[in-house]
Amino acid sequence: MTTLQRILAGFIITCCYNSCALHPNNSNNNNIPGNKTAAITRLSGLDHSNLANDDKNIAVKQIQVKINKNIELFGLIMQLNMGEDLANSNDTLMIDNQLSTWKDWYRLAWNNYTKYKKFNESSLMKLYRSYSQKGFYDDFFIGFLLQVDEVPAAKLNSTTDKEVVMTFSASSDYTSAQKAAAKFLEEFNAFYKELKFADYLMQNEDNYKRMVADVIKNLPSETFLPAMETFYQKAFQNYFLVPGFNIPTSMGFGKMNRNTQSIYNVFGPFTFQRFETRPLQLGFDDPSRIQNLSVHEFGHSFVNPAVDQLPEELVASTDYLFTPIKEAMSKLAYPSWKICLYEHFVKAGEVILAEKLGKKENAENLLKESVAARFIYLPFIVEELRRYDANKITYPSYEVFIRGVLEKLKKRQPNEKD
Repeated sequence: MTTLQRILAGFIITCCYNSCALHPNNSNNNNIPGNKTAAITRLSGLDHSNLANDDKNIAVKQIQVKINKNIELFGLIMQLNMGEDLANSNDTLMIDNQLSTWKDWYRLAWNNYTKYKKFNESSLMKLYRSYSQKGFYDDFFIGFLLQVDEVPAAKLNSTTDKEVVMTFSASSDYTSAQKAAAKFLEEFNAFYKELKFADYLMQNEDNYKRMVADVIKNLPSETFLPAMETFYQKAFQNYFLVPGFNIPTSMGFGKMNRNTQSIYNVFGPFTFQRFETRPLQLGFDDPSRIQNLSVHEFGHSFVNPAVDQLPEELVASTDYLFTPIKEAMSKLAYPSWKICLYEHFVKAGEVILAEKLGKKENAENLLKESVAARFIYLPFIVEELRRYDANKITYPSYEVFIRGVLEKLKKRQPNEKD
């Protein structure tokens, strides 16, 4: 499989997006990409009166939008790695409802490949490719680089998850893993200096400011996080959206740092970029997709661990329910019953949260569209979760409740539809 084919697989999924969401008139110096940490924060000053009583026990949270220099540099690595495939791809086809080429879809990737092509055989690129051949995917590096200090002084720190570091060792020896991880970061820092990447960041300062402004204006309502934490009876310490100017178009990654209890959504532009137009079209100003990042992808951070706690024998014993929807789910890049369960429960949570936030029409549309897409068990799960939401005081946890939901699903026939 070529690099471009791997990228296109990500395009179909539009996110491992397994995987947080960002006022135009902010001139704070912390927004400048050249600074060590660039961040814009929207605080949630909340009125809990329209939520359940136990909302008052949940600390006020904030959705943070961050630019991370490690992610920007790694995005350039991804762009260089796909450059040769783009160079050899000249077909015209329909992409996002436009007749176009892959070079146009990945416009910034192609521009940066032509600009930085001489660095494509650098020692860092060779090291990156050697890890790729060993099964280290971009998803891993994104998660790892979010947990270390930023370039040009990237290094392991007290918040870096040791299990993530351990991945660098084939023998599960932490000392050797630590050395290998440190070696990668040493090369990563050297690559930053070799490229003069600080200059690149400053040259694109206006683009970064526009990108962040486009995201932050589309954040969900301030009641969203408290409602989500109340519904799932669980909370994370930090919620981050990390827009990546250099992340290839349509790609996204949802990651978590267990040590800091932080969840991240790293994502590239959603559609075509136009750098020759005024105003610039950077591909990030999309309300529905920003909402999706916030509601759907944050939802995975609550739902996936809960589904993972289900007994394996229970999941296996309900696998027959996947048969009537397998073809449709596979086309949506959900190739197994367990992955399909993740999506069913996340979508069910979206419906409930929309209802709780007074967006009844949105909830109805989501339910209708999802069933049409063959999420045929969704109405049943939604009805069960409404019961859970109305009586959470009687249930010890969301995790325990969904086990009962799956037990009920187990009794259903493969061809049964709602």
